[in-house]
Amino acid sequence: MFEQRPMRVGDWFLYHLLMVIPLVNIIMYFVLLLSTQTNRSLKSLMIFQLIIILIFVGLIISGIAGVRSLLPPM
Repeated sequence: MFEQRPMRVGDWFLYHLLMVIPLVNIIMYFVLLLSTQTNRSLKSLMIFQLIIILIFVGLIISGIAGVRSLLPPM
């Protein structure tokens, strides 16, 4: 689907359309990320998105831990 040729506007549209559908997006994300035939620019975008997600998850977890440390013990 997203092979090594340069991606066209329709390919990007299809990618974003697949990422909007719940549960399909998680499956397609890992299928495309682990495939050897995925376009390099798409794979780079997906790696960047994964890094950003991990950073935000880390910030959220540390924020929750910080707020919980400020609360009085129960």
